Amino acid sequence: MSDTLSTPPIEMPATELKHSVRRSALALALVQLVSQLISLVGLAALLRLLAPGDYGLVGMIVPLVMFLRIFATLGLNVATVQRPEIRPEETSSLFWLNVLLGCATAGVAALVAPYLGALYAKPQAAVQLRDLTWALAGTSIVAAVGAQHQALMEREMRLGPLGAIRITAQLLAVVAAVGVAVAGGGVWALVVQQYVELMLLSGLAWMAEPWRPHRPGHAAMIGDHLRLGGYFAAASIVFYVADNMDRVLVGRLVGPAAVGLYGQAYNIMIKPVYVVITPLVALVLTSLSRATEQPATRSQLVVAYYRLVAVLLAPAAVGLVVVGSDVMQLLGGAAWKDSGPLLSVLSIGMFGQALVILGVPILTAAERGGRLLAAAIAVAAVLCTGYLIGWACGLKIGEPVLGVAGGYALVELLVIAVPYTWFCLRTGGYHVGAVFAALLRPALAAAAMGVVVWLAGRWLPVTSPPLRLTVLVPLGALVYAALARREIVWLVEQAQKLFIQPLAAKSSA
Repeated sequence: MSDTLSTPPIEMPATELKHSVRRSALALALVQLVSQLISLVGLAALLRLLAPGDYGLVGMIVPLVMFLRIFATLGLNVATVQRPEIRPEETSSLFWLNVLLGCATAGVAALVAPYLGALYAKPQAAVQLRDLTWALAGTSIVAAVGAQHQALMEREMRLGPLGAIRITAQLLAVVAAVGVAVAGGGVWALVVQQYVELMLLSGLAWMAEPWRPHRPGHAAMIGDHLRLGGYFAAASIVFYVADNMDRVLVGRLVGPAAVGLYGQAYNIMIKPVYVVITPLVALVLTSLSRATEQPATRSQLVVAYYRLVAVLLAPAAVGLVVVGSDVMQLLGGAAWKDSGPLLSVLSIGMFGQALVILGVPILTAAERGGRLLAAAIAVAAVLCTGYLIGWACGLKIGEPVLGVAGGYALVELLVIAVPYTWFCLRTGGYHVGAVFAALLRPALAAAAMGVVVWLAGRWLPVTSPPLRLTVLVPLGALVYAALARREIVWLVEQAQKLFIQPLAAKSSA
Protein backbone atom coordinates (compact mmCIF):
# COMPACT_ATOMS: atom_id res chain seq x y z
CA MET A 1 0.00 0.00 0.00
CA SER A 2 1.30 3.41 -0.91
CA ASP A 3 2.49 5.60 1.95
CA THR A 4 1.09 8.70 0.28
CA LEU A 5 -2.40 9.98 0.57
CA SER A 6 -4.04 11.96 -2.18
CA THR A 7 -5.40 15.15 -0.62
CA PRO A 8 -6.97 17.61 -3.03
CA PRO A 9 -5.95 21.21 -2.38
CA ILE A 10 -8.37 23.13 -0.23
CA GLU A 11 -8.88 25.72 -2.96
CA MET A 12 -10.55 25.06 -6.34
CA PRO A 13 -11.32 27.49 -9.15
CA ALA A 14 -14.89 28.78 -8.85
CA THR A 15 -16.14 27.05 -12.01
CA GLU A 16 -14.55 23.74 -11.04
CA LEU A 17 -15.93 23.99 -7.52
CA LYS A 18 -19.47 24.70 -8.73
CA HIS A 19 -19.27 21.79 -11.19
CA SER A 20 -18.07 19.51 -8.40
CA VAL A 21 -20.87 20.70 -6.13
CA ARG A 22 -23.49 20.03 -8.82
CA ARG A 23 -22.08 16.58 -9.55
CA SER A 24 -22.05 15.74 -5.85
CA ALA A 25 -25.53 17.18 -5.37
CA LEU A 26 -26.85 14.93 -8.13
CA ALA A 27 -25.41 11.85 -6.46
CA LEU A 28 -26.66 12.92 -3.05
CA ALA A 29 -30.15 13.69 -4.30
CA LEU A 30 -30.50 10.22 -5.80
CA VAL A 31 -29.00 8.55 -2.74
CA GLN A 32 -31.27 10.34 -0.31
CA LEU A 33 -34.38 9.64 -2.36
CA VAL A 34 -33.65 5.91 -2.44
CA SER A 35 -32.52 5.90 1.19
CA GLN A 36 -35.69 7.46 2.51
CA LEU A 37 -37.90 5.20 0.41
CA ILE A 38 -36.12 2.20 1.91
CA SER A 39 -36.44 3.71 5.36
CA LEU A 40 -40.17 4.39 5.03
CA VAL A 41 -40.95 0.93 3.68
CA GLY A 42 -38.86 -0.71 6.38
CA LEU A 43 -40.40 1.46 9.09
CA ALA A 44 -43.93 0.68 7.92
CA ALA A 45 -43.15 -3.06 8.02
CA LEU A 46 -41.50 -2.93 11.45
CA LEU A 47 -44.22 -0.73 12.97
CA ARG A 48 -46.73 -3.44 12.12
CA LEU A 49 -44.50 -6.24 13.44
CA LEU A 50 -43.33 -4.62 16.68
CA ALA A 51 -45.21 -3.01 19.55
CA PRO A 52 -44.77 0.60 20.72
CA GLY A 53 -43.18 -0.81 23.87
CA ASP A 54 -40.42 -2.47 21.81
CA TYR A 55 -39.53 0.82 20.18
CA GLY A 56 -39.84 2.49 23.56
CA LEU A 57 -37.25 0.24 25.20
CA VAL A 58 -34.71 0.91 22.45
CA GLY A 59 -35.71 4.58 22.49
CA MET A 60 -34.75 4.77 26.16
CA ILE A 61 -31.30 3.32 25.42
CA VAL A 62 -30.41 5.01 22.14
CA PRO A 63 -29.81 8.45 23.72
CA LEU A 64 -27.06 6.94 25.89
CA VAL A 65 -25.53 4.84 23.10
CA MET A 66 -25.53 7.67 20.55
CA PHE A 67 -24.24 10.12 23.15
CA LEU A 68 -21.25 7.86 23.80
CA ARG A 69 -20.78 7.29 20.06
CA ILE A 70 -20.04 11.00 19.66
CA PHE A 71 -17.08 10.49 21.99
CA ALA A 72 -15.97 7.54 19.88
CA THR A 73 -15.53 9.75 16.80
CA LEU A 74 -14.74 12.98 18.71
CA GLY A 75 -15.38 14.97 15.54
CA LEU A 76 -12.12 13.67 14.06
CA ASN A 77 -13.87 12.60 10.86
CA VAL A 78 -15.04 16.20 10.41
CA ALA A 79 -11.49 17.45 10.90
CA THR A 80 -10.33 15.03 8.19
CA VAL A 81 -12.83 16.52 5.73
CA GLN A 82 -12.15 20.15 6.63
CA ARG A 83 -8.33 20.27 6.97
CA PRO A 84 -6.49 21.87 4.00
CA GLU A 85 -3.88 19.11 3.99
CA ILE A 86 -3.58 15.81 5.79
CA ARG A 87 -0.65 13.38 5.93
CA PRO A 88 -0.91 9.55 6.05
CA GLU A 89 0.58 9.40 9.55
CA GLU A 90 -1.99 11.92 10.76
CA THR A 91 -4.86 9.86 9.36
CA SER A 92 -3.45 6.72 10.97
CA SER A 93 -3.22 8.48 14.32
CA LEU A 94 -6.82 9.64 13.98
CA PHE A 95 -7.96 6.13 13.03
CA TRP A 96 -6.38 4.47 16.05
CA LEU A 97 -7.65 7.19 18.34
CA ASN A 98 -11.16 6.59 16.98
CA VAL A 99 -10.87 2.86 17.66
CA LEU A 100 -9.51 3.45 21.17
CA LEU A 101 -12.34 5.83 21.96
CA GLY A 102 -14.87 3.38 20.51
CA CYS A 103 -13.65 0.64 22.85
CA ALA A 104 -13.68 3.02 25.82
CA THR A 105 -17.21 4.23 25.18
CA ALA A 106 -18.45 0.67 24.69
CA GLY A 107 -17.01 -0.12 28.13
CA VAL A 108 -18.74 2.89 29.66
CA ALA A 109 -22.08 1.83 28.16
CA ALA A 110 -21.64 -1.68 29.59
CA LEU A 111 -20.87 -0.28 33.05
CA VAL A 112 -23.84 2.11 33.03
CA ALA A 113 -26.33 -0.48 31.72
CA PRO A 114 -27.39 -1.97 35.10
CA TYR A 115 -28.43 1.46 36.37
CA LEU A 116 -30.78 2.51 33.56
CA GLY A 117 -33.81 1.05 35.34
CA ALA A 118 -33.15 3.38 38.27
CA LEU A 119 -32.50 6.34 35.96
CA TYR A 120 -35.91 5.94 34.34
CA ALA A 121 -37.57 4.87 37.61
CA LYS A 122 -38.75 1.70 35.86
CA PRO A 123 -37.41 -1.26 37.92
CA GLN A 124 -39.74 -3.66 36.09
CA ALA A 125 -37.85 -2.92 32.84
CA ALA A 126 -34.37 -2.83 34.39
CA VAL A 127 -33.27 -6.27 33.12
CA GLN A 128 -34.45 -5.60 29.58
CA LEU A 129 -32.80 -2.18 29.53
CA ARG A 130 -29.54 -3.66 30.84
CA ASP A 131 -29.43 -6.51 28.31
CA LEU A 132 -30.29 -4.28 25.36
CA THR A 133 -27.65 -1.74 26.40
CA TRP A 134 -25.02 -4.45 26.68
CA ALA A 135 -26.01 -5.66 23.24
CA LEU A 136 -25.82 -2.20 21.67
CA ALA A 137 -22.62 -1.13 23.42
CA GLY A 138 -20.42 -2.65 20.73
CA THR A 139 -21.92 -0.44 18.01
CA SER A 140 -19.52 2.33 19.07
CA ILE A 141 -16.55 0.15 18.11
CA VAL A 142 -18.04 -0.87 14.78
CA ALA A 143 -18.83 2.76 13.91
CA ALA A 144 -15.34 3.93 14.88
CA VAL A 145 -13.61 1.38 12.62
CA GLY A 146 -15.13 2.90 9.49
CA ALA A 147 -15.23 6.59 10.44
CA GLN A 148 -11.95 7.69 8.85
CA HIS A 149 -12.51 5.77 5.63
CA GLN A 150 -15.88 7.42 5.14
CA ALA A 151 -14.37 10.81 6.00
CA LEU A 152 -11.68 10.35 3.35
CA MET A 153 -14.34 9.58 0.74
CA GLU A 154 -16.22 12.74 1.74
CA ARG A 155 -13.00 14.76 1.59
CA GLU A 156 -12.41 13.62 -1.98
CA MET A 157 -16.10 14.38 -2.76
CA ARG A 158 -16.65 10.73 -3.71
CA LEU A 159 -20.17 11.14 -2.40
CA GLY A 160 -21.79 8.93 -5.05
CA PRO A 161 -19.90 5.74 -4.09
CA LEU A 162 -20.28 6.60 -0.41
CA GLY A 163 -24.01 7.02 -0.91
CA ALA A 164 -24.23 3.65 -2.64
CA ILE A 165 -22.48 2.08 0.35
CA ARG A 166 -24.93 3.66 2.76
CA ILE A 167 -27.95 2.55 0.74
CA THR A 168 -26.66 -1.01 0.53
CA ALA A 169 -26.03 -1.12 4.28
CA GLN A 170 -29.40 0.38 5.06
CA LEU A 171 -31.33 -1.96 2.75
CA LEU A 172 -29.70 -5.14 4.04
CA ALA A 173 -30.15 -3.96 7.63
CA VAL A 174 -33.87 -3.43 7.07
CA VAL A 175 -34.19 -6.86 5.47
CA ALA A 176 -32.38 -8.45 8.42
CA ALA A 177 -34.52 -6.60 10.98
CA VAL A 178 -37.78 -7.56 9.26
CA GLY A 179 -36.61 -11.17 9.10
CA VAL A 180 -35.87 -11.25 12.83
CA ALA A 181 -39.20 -9.56 13.62
CA VAL A 182 -41.15 -12.06 11.47
CA ALA A 183 -39.35 -14.88 13.27
CA GLY A 184 -40.63 -13.52 16.60
CA GLY A 185 -37.45 -11.78 17.71
CA GLY A 186 -39.33 -8.76 18.97
CA VAL A 187 -37.20 -5.85 20.12
CA TRP A 188 -33.98 -7.68 19.13
CA ALA A 189 -34.85 -6.99 15.50
CA LEU A 190 -33.88 -3.36 16.16
CA VAL A 191 -30.55 -4.44 17.65
CA VAL A 192 -29.79 -6.60 14.61
CA GLN A 193 -30.68 -3.68 12.34
CA GLN A 194 -28.11 -1.46 14.07
CA TYR A 195 -25.28 -3.99 13.82
CA VAL A 196 -25.91 -5.05 10.23
CA GLU A 197 -26.01 -1.46 9.00
CA LEU A 198 -22.88 -0.32 10.87
CA MET A 199 -20.85 -3.42 10.01
CA LEU A 200 -21.68 -3.09 6.32
CA LEU A 201 -20.94 0.65 6.37
CA SER A 202 -17.49 0.09 7.83
CA GLY A 203 -16.70 -3.01 5.76
CA LEU A 204 -17.78 -1.55 2.42
CA ALA A 205 -16.00 1.74 3.15
CA TRP A 206 -12.77 -0.21 3.69
CA MET A 207 -13.30 -1.91 0.34
CA ALA A 208 -14.00 1.35 -1.49
CA GLU A 209 -11.28 3.51 0.09
CA PRO A 210 -7.74 2.15 -0.58
CA TRP A 211 -6.10 3.91 2.37
CA ARG A 212 -5.02 1.60 5.18
CA PRO A 213 -3.93 2.62 8.69
CA HIS A 214 -0.31 2.18 9.74
CA ARG A 215 1.31 2.42 13.12
CA PRO A 216 1.08 6.12 14.04
CA GLY A 217 4.47 7.79 13.88
CA HIS A 218 5.94 9.84 16.71
CA ALA A 219 5.98 12.89 14.45
CA ALA A 220 2.28 12.75 13.71
CA MET A 221 0.85 16.09 14.81
CA ILE A 222 -2.88 15.99 15.25
CA GLY A 223 -3.28 18.87 17.65
CA ASP A 224 -5.17 21.01 15.13
CA HIS A 225 -7.42 18.06 14.27
CA LEU A 226 -8.17 17.49 17.94
CA ARG A 227 -8.93 21.17 18.47
CA LEU A 228 -11.36 21.45 15.56
CA GLY A 229 -12.78 17.98 16.12
CA GLY A 230 -13.05 18.63 19.85
CA TYR A 231 -15.12 21.76 19.36
CA PHE A 232 -17.33 19.95 16.85
CA ALA A 233 -17.72 16.94 19.15
CA ALA A 234 -18.50 19.13 22.16
CA ALA A 235 -21.14 21.01 20.17
CA SER A 236 -22.54 17.72 18.86
CA ILE A 237 -22.79 16.40 22.41
CA VAL A 238 -24.66 19.48 23.59
CA PHE A 239 -27.00 19.40 20.58
CA TYR A 240 -27.59 15.69 21.01
CA VAL A 241 -28.39 15.92 24.71
CA ALA A 242 -30.83 18.75 24.04
CA ASP A 243 -32.48 16.93 21.12
CA ASN A 244 -32.97 13.74 23.14
CA MET A 245 -33.86 15.12 26.54
CA ASP A 246 -37.54 15.07 25.55
CA ARG A 247 -37.48 11.29 25.13
CA VAL A 248 -35.60 10.85 28.40
CA LEU A 249 -38.21 13.03 30.12
CA VAL A 250 -41.10 11.04 28.62
CA GLY A 251 -39.43 7.74 29.52
CA ARG A 252 -38.79 8.84 33.08
CA LEU A 253 -42.24 10.26 33.76
CA VAL A 254 -44.46 7.96 31.66
CA GLY A 255 -42.86 4.75 30.35
CA PRO A 256 -41.62 2.70 27.37
CA ALA A 257 -44.90 2.70 25.42
CA ALA A 258 -45.09 6.50 25.55
CA VAL A 259 -41.46 6.74 24.41
CA GLY A 260 -42.28 4.44 21.52
CA LEU A 261 -45.22 6.56 20.37
CA TYR A 262 -43.33 9.83 20.82
CA GLY A 263 -40.07 8.52 19.36
CA GLN A 264 -41.59 7.15 16.17
CA ALA A 265 -43.62 10.32 15.62
CA TYR A 266 -40.34 12.24 15.93
CA ASN A 267 -38.55 9.84 13.58
CA ILE A 268 -41.18 10.27 10.87
CA MET A 269 -41.14 14.05 11.34
CA ILE A 270 -37.38 14.20 10.96
CA LYS A 271 -37.18 12.01 7.84
CA PRO A 272 -37.79 14.86 5.37
CA VAL A 273 -35.07 16.79 7.17
CA TYR A 274 -32.67 13.89 6.71
CA VAL A 275 -33.56 13.67 3.02
CA VAL A 276 -32.48 17.27 2.44
CA ILE A 277 -30.08 18.19 5.24
CA THR A 278 -27.99 15.06 5.71
CA PRO A 279 -26.37 15.20 2.25
CA LEU A 280 -26.09 18.98 2.47
CA VAL A 281 -24.01 18.83 5.65
CA ALA A 282 -21.18 17.02 3.86
CA LEU A 283 -21.59 19.14 0.74
CA VAL A 284 -21.67 22.46 2.61
CA LEU A 285 -18.61 21.62 4.70
CA THR A 286 -16.56 20.37 1.76
CA SER A 287 -17.52 23.08 -0.74
CA LEU A 288 -17.15 26.03 1.64
CA SER A 289 -13.83 24.69 2.93
CA ARG A 290 -12.56 24.63 -0.64
CA ALA A 291 -13.60 28.22 -1.33
CA THR A 292 -12.02 30.00 1.61
CA GLU A 293 -10.49 32.67 -0.65
CA GLN A 294 -13.56 33.06 -2.88
CA PRO A 295 -16.07 35.12 -0.84
CA ALA A 296 -18.45 35.69 -3.77
CA THR A 297 -18.66 31.98 -4.55
CA ARG A 298 -19.10 31.12 -0.87
CA SER A 299 -21.94 33.62 -0.52
CA GLN A 300 -23.71 32.30 -3.62
CA LEU A 301 -23.43 28.74 -2.37
CA VAL A 302 -24.75 29.61 1.10
CA VAL A 303 -27.81 31.45 -0.25
CA ALA A 304 -28.51 28.54 -2.60
CA TYR A 305 -28.21 25.99 0.21
CA TYR A 306 -30.66 27.84 2.46
CA ARG A 307 -33.03 28.48 -0.42
CA LEU A 308 -33.04 24.78 -1.32
CA VAL A 309 -33.84 23.86 2.28
CA ALA A 310 -36.72 26.34 2.40
CA VAL A 311 -38.24 25.33 -0.95
CA LEU A 312 -38.26 21.64 -0.04
CA LEU A 313 -38.81 21.56 3.71
CA ALA A 314 -41.21 24.43 4.40
CA PRO A 315 -44.09 22.70 2.55
CA ALA A 316 -43.12 19.32 4.00
CA ALA A 317 -43.31 20.72 7.54
CA VAL A 318 -46.64 22.45 7.01
CA GLY A 319 -48.05 19.41 5.24
CA LEU A 320 -47.22 17.07 8.13
CA VAL A 321 -48.74 19.51 10.60
CA VAL A 322 -52.04 19.24 8.70
CA VAL A 323 -52.09 15.52 7.79
CA GLY A 324 -49.88 14.03 10.52
CA SER A 325 -52.60 11.80 11.95
CA ASP A 326 -53.41 10.36 8.54
CA VAL A 327 -49.73 9.70 7.78
CA MET A 328 -49.14 7.94 11.11
CA GLN A 329 -52.13 5.63 10.67
CA LEU A 330 -51.20 4.88 7.08
CA LEU A 331 -47.68 3.81 8.08
CA GLY A 332 -48.32 2.07 11.38
CA GLY A 333 -51.97 1.12 11.48
CA ALA A 334 -54.44 1.53 14.32
CA ALA A 335 -51.90 0.63 17.01
CA TRP A 336 -50.06 3.89 16.31
CA LYS A 337 -53.12 6.16 16.12
CA ASP A 338 -52.09 8.02 19.28
CA SER A 339 -48.86 9.09 17.56
CA GLY A 340 -50.79 11.12 14.99
CA PRO A 341 -51.33 14.25 17.08
CA LEU A 342 -47.70 14.03 18.26
CA LEU A 343 -46.49 13.95 14.65
CA SER A 344 -48.58 17.00 13.76
CA VAL A 345 -47.33 19.01 16.72
CA LEU A 346 -43.68 17.97 16.34
CA SER A 347 -43.77 18.94 12.65
CA ILE A 348 -44.27 22.58 13.65
CA GLY A 349 -40.61 22.56 14.64
CA MET A 350 -39.30 20.69 11.58
CA PHE A 351 -38.16 23.73 9.62
CA GLY A 352 -36.46 25.25 12.64
CA GLN A 353 -34.65 21.96 13.30
CA ALA A 354 -33.38 21.95 9.72
CA LEU A 355 -31.97 25.47 10.08
CA VAL A 356 -30.21 24.52 13.31
CA ILE A 357 -28.53 21.53 11.65
CA LEU A 358 -27.52 23.56 8.59
CA GLY A 359 -25.77 26.12 10.77
CA VAL A 360 -23.30 23.51 12.04
CA PRO A 361 -21.28 23.04 8.79
CA ILE A 362 -21.52 26.80 8.14
CA LEU A 363 -19.62 27.53 11.36
CA THR A 364 -17.35 24.50 11.04
CA ALA A 365 -16.21 25.47 7.53
CA ALA A 366 -15.40 28.94 8.88
CA GLU A 367 -13.29 27.26 11.62
CA ARG A 368 -15.34 28.95 14.33
CA GLY A 369 -15.51 25.97 16.65
CA GLY A 370 -15.75 28.09 19.79
CA ARG A 371 -18.71 30.02 18.39
CA LEU A 372 -20.36 26.74 17.38
CA LEU A 373 -20.04 25.38 20.91
CA ALA A 374 -21.42 28.61 22.41
CA ALA A 375 -24.39 28.49 20.03
CA ALA A 376 -25.02 24.84 20.91
CA ILE A 377 -25.09 25.62 24.63
CA ALA A 378 -27.54 28.48 24.11
CA VAL A 379 -29.79 26.34 21.90
CA ALA A 380 -29.71 23.48 24.42
CA ALA A 381 -30.63 25.72 27.34
CA VAL A 382 -33.59 27.24 25.50
CA LEU A 383 -34.77 23.88 24.14
CA CYS A 384 -34.65 22.11 27.51
CA THR A 385 -36.56 25.00 29.05
CA GLY A 386 -39.17 24.52 26.31
CA TYR A 387 -39.51 20.82 27.19
CA LEU A 388 -40.17 21.60 30.84
CA ILE A 389 -42.63 24.39 30.12
CA GLY A 390 -44.39 22.15 27.61
CA TRP A 391 -44.58 19.33 30.14
CA ALA A 392 -46.08 21.64 32.77
CA CYS A 393 -48.63 23.03 30.31
CA GLY A 394 -49.47 19.53 29.09
CA LEU A 395 -50.16 18.33 32.63
CA LYS A 396 -52.83 20.99 33.00
CA ILE A 397 -54.78 19.60 30.04
CA GLY A 398 -54.04 15.95 30.80
CA GLU A 399 -51.65 15.54 27.84
CA PRO A 400 -48.10 15.84 29.22
CA VAL A 401 -46.45 14.01 26.31
CA LEU A 402 -48.23 16.23 23.80
CA GLY A 403 -47.08 19.19 25.90
CA VAL A 404 -43.44 18.11 25.56
CA ALA A 405 -43.92 17.88 21.79
CA GLY A 406 -45.42 21.36 21.72
CA GLY A 407 -42.61 22.76 23.84
CA TYR A 408 -40.03 21.35 21.44
CA ALA A 409 -41.79 22.52 18.29
CA LEU A 410 -42.70 26.06 19.31
CA VAL A 411 -39.33 26.84 20.85
CA GLU A 412 -37.45 25.35 17.87
CA LEU A 413 -39.38 27.40 15.32
CA LEU A 414 -40.32 30.62 17.11
CA VAL A 415 -37.48 31.15 19.59
CA ILE A 416 -34.33 29.46 18.26
CA ALA A 417 -34.39 29.35 14.45
CA VAL A 418 -34.13 33.05 13.52
CA PRO A 419 -31.49 34.27 16.03
CA TYR A 420 -29.43 31.11 15.61
CA THR A 421 -29.41 31.40 11.81
CA TRP A 422 -28.54 35.11 12.05
CA PHE A 423 -25.65 34.27 14.38
CA CYS A 424 -24.27 31.55 12.10
CA LEU A 425 -24.43 33.77 9.01
CA ARG A 426 -22.86 36.79 10.69
CA THR A 427 -20.11 34.67 12.22
CA GLY A 428 -19.35 33.07 8.86
CA GLY A 429 -19.29 36.49 7.15
CA TYR A 430 -22.36 35.98 4.95
CA HIS A 431 -25.10 38.39 3.85
CA VAL A 432 -27.94 37.86 6.32
CA GLY A 433 -30.60 39.73 4.33
CA ALA A 434 -30.12 37.67 1.17
CA VAL A 435 -30.50 34.40 3.07
CA PHE A 436 -33.59 35.46 5.00
CA ALA A 437 -35.20 36.74 1.79
CA ALA A 438 -34.56 33.30 0.27
CA LEU A 439 -36.20 31.67 3.31
CA LEU A 440 -39.22 33.95 3.57
CA ARG A 441 -40.85 33.44 0.15
CA PRO A 442 -41.28 29.65 0.30
CA ALA A 443 -42.20 29.81 3.99
CA LEU A 444 -45.12 32.17 3.30
CA ALA A 445 -46.28 30.07 0.35
CA ALA A 446 -46.16 26.93 2.51
CA ALA A 447 -48.18 28.59 5.29
CA ALA A 448 -50.90 29.62 2.82
CA MET A 449 -50.90 26.10 1.38
CA GLY A 450 -51.40 24.69 4.87
CA VAL A 451 -54.51 26.81 5.43
CA VAL A 452 -56.04 25.60 2.15
CA VAL A 453 -55.29 21.93 2.84
CA TRP A 454 -56.57 22.19 6.43
CA LEU A 455 -59.87 23.65 5.26
CA ALA A 456 -60.17 20.99 2.56
CA GLY A 457 -59.49 18.28 5.13
CA ARG A 458 -62.27 19.55 7.37
CA TRP A 459 -64.75 19.50 4.49
CA LEU A 460 -63.61 16.17 3.03
CA PRO A 461 -66.42 13.61 3.56
CA VAL A 462 -64.09 10.61 4.07
CA THR A 463 -62.24 9.31 7.14
CA SER A 464 -59.97 6.67 5.60
CA PRO A 465 -56.33 7.90 5.89
CA PRO A 466 -55.26 6.54 2.46
CA LEU A 467 -58.22 8.18 0.72
CA ARG A 468 -57.72 11.47 2.56
CA LEU A 469 -54.04 11.57 1.66
CA THR A 470 -54.84 10.72 -1.96
CA VAL A 471 -56.84 13.95 -2.13
CA LEU A 472 -54.98 16.27 0.24
CA VAL A 473 -51.36 15.64 -0.80
CA PRO A 474 -51.87 16.42 -4.52
CA LEU A 475 -54.02 19.43 -3.56
CA GLY A 476 -51.24 20.74 -1.33
CA ALA A 477 -48.64 20.21 -4.06
CA LEU A 478 -50.71 22.10 -6.62
CA VAL A 479 -51.43 25.01 -4.27
CA TYR A 480 -47.78 25.30 -3.25
CA ALA A 481 -46.60 25.15 -6.85
CA ALA A 482 -48.97 27.98 -7.74
CA LEU A 483 -48.05 30.17 -4.78
CA ALA A 484 -44.29 29.50 -4.95
CA ARG A 485 -43.98 29.55 -8.73
CA ARG A 486 -40.76 31.57 -8.68
CA GLU A 487 -39.14 29.13 -6.26
CA ILE A 488 -40.28 26.11 -8.26
CA VAL A 489 -38.84 27.64 -11.45
CA TRP A 490 -35.53 28.13 -9.68
CA LEU A 491 -35.59 24.55 -8.39
CA VAL A 492 -36.33 23.23 -11.89
CA GLU A 493 -33.42 25.26 -13.26
CA GLN A 494 -31.11 23.72 -10.69
CA ALA A 495 -32.42 20.26 -11.57
CA GLN A 496 -31.73 20.91 -15.25
CA LYS A 497 -28.15 21.82 -14.42
CA LEU A 498 -27.84 18.61 -12.43
CA PHE A 499 -29.60 16.17 -14.73
CA ILE A 500 -30.34 17.39 -18.26
CA GLN A 501 -27.20 19.38 -19.11
CA PRO A 502 -24.74 16.64 -18.05
CA LEU A 503 -26.75 14.03 -19.98
CA ALA A 504 -26.88 16.27 -23.10
CA ALA A 505 -23.14 16.89 -22.94
CA LYS A 506 -22.49 13.18 -22.52
CA SER A 507 -24.69 12.21 -25.48
CA SER A 508 -23.15 14.87 -27.76
CA ALA A 509 -19.66 13.65 -26.87
